[in-house]
Amino acid sequence: METIKFESADDIRVHKGALKMLLYAVNYLLKKLEDAKITNEIDDYTFNIKTFNFGYDFYAYTSIDGVLDKFYSIDIRTMQANKNKLRINFDFGFLIATDIILTDSNEKNKAKITNIIEECIIKSEVKNNKVLEGVC
Repeated sequence: METIKFESADDIRVHKGALKMLLYAVNYLLKKLEDAKITNEIDDYTFNIKTFNFGYDFYAYTSIDGVLDKFYSIDIRTMQANKNKLRINFDFGFLIATDIILTDSNEKNKAKITNIIEECIIKSEVKNNKVLEGVC
């Protein structure tokens, strides 16, 4: 496990903000996966969270008979040039990136994350349906 070394109070504030936004995004996505499990849309899922010097990586995936079905990844990094910003990359089979400004309200940042996750889920479902239509 890697140890994070904080150089200043700004580093602590940024990592606290990154962790708070990561936990919000992860909880939101895991609730979606739990709901899909309850409605038998998926059997189960696996997830992992990794930390590194300037951010966090989260990924979750579902599989059918050992074959990867759906993959969700959220990568949160601090911006080196501006310590008030976080760059969040969402990868749900395609990449969407957004910046979170830590001086904005938590509600505004949470709404931004929620909207992007919903947009990603809808796009991934449409993409999966098009692939299935092409196969059938």
